[in-house]
Amino acid sequence: MTHCIKIQVEVPDAVGAAFRQGARAMVVPITESETVQLGRDVILVHEGLSALADSLVAFVDGIEAQGVSHPALRPALEDIAGHLRRCADMQASAREVLGRAVFVKVHPVPKGRAN
Repeated sequence: MTHCIKIQVEVPDAVGAAFRQGARAMVVPITESETVQLGRDVILVHEGLSALADSLVAFVDGIEAQGVSHPALRPALEDIAGHLRRCADMQASAREVLGRAVFVKVHPVPKGRAN
């Protein structure tokens, strides 16, 4: 069984223009608590990835400052840090897309009104 759901949302001119140019809408049923958690998670994952990348580089700098050196250590950890930064960039892109979301609360259609 399927259900027909009609959604009407007022959007700024720029958003309306984006839809006229072929943009799509994404509809996801989400509770209020999931909305809050999603926002927190997206921010914390981005911040965590960025901090971890910075920490790896600082770690190598710190141990080298103490006179400990291994020829493969810096390149390996900088490579991992690079991957983490790329992941943080991808997460930032997803965060930007999710930041454009318009959260819509469902209101029942009054009886006798067919929209």
